Amino acid sequence: MGGRIVKELLELPDFPGQFRPHSTFGSPPVTLYLSSRNNFCLELYIWQDSHTSIHQHFFEGAFTLLQGKSVETRFQFSPTQPLKTDSWLGELKPQEINLIQPGEVRKIGFMDELIHRVLHISRPSVSLILRTIEDRPKTGTYRDWE
Repeated sequence: MGGRIVKELLELPDFPGQFRPHSTFGSPPVTLYLSSRNNFCLELYIWQDSHTSIHQHFFEGAFTLLQGKSVETRFQFSPTQPLKTDSWLGELKPQEINLIQPGEVRKIGFMDELIHRVLHISRPSVSLILRTIEDRPKTGTYRDWE
């Protein structure tokens, strides 16, 4: 089913302006919808590589797999020492590991609300992401840091 959906999406006659055409997150990322106020978008990520790095997001939203299977590892970060305005030393601990199958929806939280890594078991895997466009500052402190 996912393959058919992706094929139909990619055969659309028109696409909106691409939000981040040179991004390496997804290979390639394809913007399917960009809101008229440029505050959110719908993107399709085609994953040829097997995994992402451990990362957090500077936006909020949700994602689902359209095709393939992936394993998501979620982490907890406990800061111990600030390095700069937006960098910290600390301890990163895995919290949970989940198999993600097509149709399952995962929430994307802002910054330390979601720190994760995704291993794409199937190649290619295809994700659909509904996300805000970065409208929060990329600096700040962790909730439990004082």
